[in-house]
Amino acid sequence: MAAPDGCPQCPSCGSAIVPGGRFCVACGRPASEFAPVEPPAAAPGPSVDAAPGRRPVAASGRTYAARPRSGLSRPAESDRPPPIPNYLVWAVLSTICFVFTGIIAIVYAVQGKRKLAQGDIEAAQSCSHNAKTWCWFSFWLGAATYIISGLAYLMYLVILTLSRSLGTGP
Repeated sequence: MAAPDGCPQCPSCGSAIVPGGRFCVACGRPASEFAPVEPPAAAPGPSVDAAPGRRPVAASGRTYAARPRSGLSRPAESDRPPPIPNYLVWAVLSTICFVFTGIIAIVYAVQGKRKLAQGDIEAAQSCSHNAKTWCWFSFWLGAATYIISGLAYLMYLVILTLSRSLGTGP
């Protein structure tokens, strides 16, 4: 929606800015980013009270226009990087299963997070894939280790019990 003549416009979306509002009604940009400017000269009219729960417009009749943001701007939807999972939580949890491969998964997860922050999407996706692979490898290697250790302990107990019952053991 375009702003009428004489009304300030939101620098993000170009819609009219409601005087006294805390946000742009169209895009949600905070009003703290708008610098006060003097309105065009107009005939004084009757004062309008603010709606319940809203702050009244200042007595000076000021409206708000965009304040420069020193080169910072909100990225457009197309400029935002795609959501790439980094599997950092899973990598940390996989160290419970098998420490050495879990550490490798943590390294790839942190590298993927850094690559995504730098804007290197392909490297971030590769690191994400590697972190996920090492998480699963750590899980299955740890599970196999625990199962084999459990079976070995169970065999030890069976042999110990049999040797005691036959009277040949300690």
